[in-house]
Amino acid sequence: MSVMDNEMEVGGRTASSEADTKAAEAAANPALIGVPTFIVGSVALGLVLLGFVPATAVGASIAIIMTATGLGQVIAAVWAAALG
Repeated sequence: MSVMDNEMEVGGRTASSEADTKAAEAAANPALIGVPTFIVGSVALGLVLLGFVPATAVGASIAIIMTATGLGQVIAAVWAAALG
């Protein structure tokens, strides 16, 4: 085993590639999509249920809120599953 460019092999991977992987994992965080969509959906749904939205528009607003929040959560879940 030789040491090249001050990189040590650890389990078949070099130390620098291990650091690159950790940096990429830190940058790829599905919570950046999941948490905001959950918060926005929760606040919007709370406003609807408190009566901030007119009673005639409740059905449309709930459908839009649930679809947008659900889509954001599905994207975050798929992203998290892809990361492992």
